[in-house]
Amino acid sequence: MLLADVGWKREQVFITNAVLCNPRTEQGNNRIPSVDEIRNCSYYLSRLLT
Repeated sequence: MLLADVGWKREQVFITNAVLCNPRTEQGNNRIPSVDEIRNCSYYLSRLLT
């Protein structure tokens, strides 16, 4: 819906997750990544976008 609202097609957009490492709690729920986790994973996001 959002893409259509701005006149874009899915084929025109590359979608990824900003944090490629997905930290989880012991119960399996998503949690906020720590500063170290963001630092460690930011390289992979940078490589994906360049």
